[in-house]
Amino acid sequence: MEEEPKPGTVKTGRRLSVFRKHLKLNQKQAAQEFDVGVRTWQRFEADERVPNSELLMSLAEAGLSLNWLMTGEPPMLIDHIRESSTEYTKEGALSREERIVIDNFRALSETNRAHAKALFNAMASKDVKKDKTG
Repeated sequence: MEEEPKPGTVKTGRRLSVFRKHLKLNQKQAAQEFDVGVRTWQRFEADERVPNSELLMSLAEAGLSLNWLMTGEPPMLIDHIRESSTEYTKEGALSREERIVIDNFRALSETNRAHAKALFNAMASKDVKKDKTG
């Protein structure tokens, strides 16, 4: 297996390529696996395009740490995604998607957690305003 790049030494596209190789996929297979066009995948790896939120969620579901993808901070893989365990909140059981978001948040540095909180708050307030205006 290829060694994980050091933080700050590669761009997102290079990290995406490392993850693809970790999965033992070529670019065409990765494009098929993650439901994007081959040329689109190649552009992601060449840093000509940035993956959208849908692809990011698929990558996280496949075990990729989004923190690592965006920052290069190890670990590359989320090895603690629990398929069968259930976490509960006052609203009930967390979905797999919610657990992935929480696991990625927990993997962030304190600085990146603050950025993520600000982003979540801004997105939530836009959604509330949108719901009120229709």
